[in-house]
Order: sequence, then C-alpha cells, then structure tokens
Amino acid sequence: MAIWARSVAPPTADRPARCSRSWGGRDNRDARGALLFREFFERTPEGSRWRVGFDADDPFNTPRDLQETNGQVVAAMRDALSFLASKKISPNAKLGSQQVAGDPGAPPIGVGGGPSSTGNANALSFDQAVANLNRLYPVGYGSSHIQAVTFGPKAPIAKTILTYGQSMNPRSPWSSDQTRLFGNKQWVDFPFTPQQIRRDRISARVLRAKS
Repeated sequence: MAIWARSVAPPTADRPARCSRSWGGRDNRDARGALLFREFFERTPEGSRWRVGFDADDPFNTPRDLQETNGQVVAAMRDALSFLASKKISPNAKLGSQQVAGDPGAPPIGVGGGPSSTGNANALSFDQAVANLNRLYPVGYGSSHIQAVTFGPKAPIAKTILTYGQSMNPRSPWSSDQTRLFGNKQWVDFPFTPQQIRRDRISARVLRAKS
C-alpha cells in the first residue's frame, strides 16, 4: 500500500509539496509508514473512508478503494502529518521506534502489532503503560501468553512466549528476555518430555511434608 501525503513542514494549502511513504500493510516492528497510516486511519470518519463498503458476501475484497479526494480523508492525512511533526517524529520512522514495551521496568523494546481498530490480530493497547511514556505507543497490555501446539510423532511440539517476561523484578534476567524474543518474532521451545525437561532444568527443589 502506498500512502500519498502532503509535505510535513507543516502541511499548508499553499505548500503542496508531495511525498510518498510506502507501507507493506503489516504492523511489523521494522515497518516504515505504519506510524503515518495508523494516525491517518484513526482520524478518518468511518463513513468517509471507502468507495466500496464492507460486504458480508465478499469479506476478502471489501471494504476497498480509499476515497482519496474526500475532504475529510484529506484533512485526516494533514492532521496526522501535523501530529507527527509536533512530536518530532518522522512519518517514515520504524514502528518499533515508537511502539515499545510499557510494563514496569521494561526497557524500550520495539514490538510489532497494533490496535484492533486498524485490523490487527496481534492486538495491543496503550492504556495502563507505566514505562517508556516518552514514546508514542508504550504498550500497556495486549497479547500476553501465546502458544502454538502441534502433535509430533512422539510428543507434542509446543512453541510459547510470555510477552512481558516471567519476572516483575526489572533486575531479573527473566524480566524482559521474552519481550525481546517477542519483538524479534521468536518462540520459546516448551519442554514436554522428561528428557526435554531435564535438559532445560535450571534448578530443582524437593518439598516434603512433615510427618
């Protein structure tokens, strides 16, 4: 998808210098143009976005065809550009430079995904974030424990991720390790068989009831 916009310096009616921002249609961490698209899309009135509205009989091809000459759509793009300029953020900045972990003690680790309002299945919310509030989209909650499980020939094969880490202590090595994996689209191989559990075991503690 190509987003065509007015100049960002700031956009005015008598300064129509044109620029283009290419966006691949996915909110990946390294996506350029995703910031501009999100701010633009959230500002467009729903009834003014598309030439062809949603059709339940054709869900894969509708809605479609942005109403590029609609005054409200043009104004939404101008407003989005002005907003990013006011924050000193380039409309071509990577999404992960502004969409970062926002849980307690988390470093500003860039992650993909986004709000459900723009069609994200990996839905994130920016409410309740407590860290990295100087970024545009610090993530307060959303995808948390994710797993993909299949049955192998000998045992289940489980891929998991705990996006905010296993420890709430920011000094713990397990505070943000899985957040980094999540940002890199990596999984944790979950041990299932006794051999796998022994291989991954860090320590063991045996508890016995007093007689």
